[in-house]
Amino acid sequence: MAVWLHTVLTLAPRAGSGNLEDWLAHRGEQALRESGGLLWGAWDGRAGLGFGSNEALLMTVWPDDAAAGAAVELIKTCPPVVAVTGTPLHPTLRPESVTSPKPEGAWVFREFQVAAADVDRFIELSAAAWETFEARFDARIAGLFRGPNETAELATLLLLTRYADHAAWEASRSESEDPDAWARFRERHALTRWTRARSALLLGRA
Repeated sequence: MAVWLHTVLTLAPRAGSGNLEDWLAHRGEQALRESGGLLWGAWDGRAGLGFGSNEALLMTVWPDDAAAGAAVELIKTCPPVVAVTGTPLHPTLRPESVTSPKPEGAWVFREFQVAAADVDRFIELSAAAWETFEARFDARIAGLFRGPNETAELATLLLLTRYADHAAWEASRSESEDPDAWARFRERHALTRWTRARSALLLGRA
């Protein structure tokens, strides 16, 4: 099963997403392919909410955890990058393929910590909520990933959702707009130890 590597990049002063796009276009994507990887998406954290003004995000796809771990050193060679935090992620229900998402809308990265014993139920509730949620709002669940267990008892998950814009994201947070989905979300929230949502802009493929 393919492994997604989720990396948060700290950029050098006065560097921006354009520098990252230039590296990907002229060197980075080729280097990823030569190492057995695939660029899945790059995001500008400055254009969203919750990320630092010097942060960007890169998600790449690898054949296994070892390859994903080694890729952190490759990504560090990007000239505007001064630090990289990388997390290998295993897809659950989505993504269903390694096809890159389209650069449109507002992308929300929501992290969850849950008991390891509750992960399967968390995923079941998410899938049930999506049945009405995606139809009711201009939203698309791009991925629900499981990260490394923080301890034997705790697990982390990352939910990646594309909304038409931040207004659509705000509207989706109203229980009255989709009571069926929110019934599942309330149960899911009861399983959650903590959660954090941040948004970013998906960059166009160079």
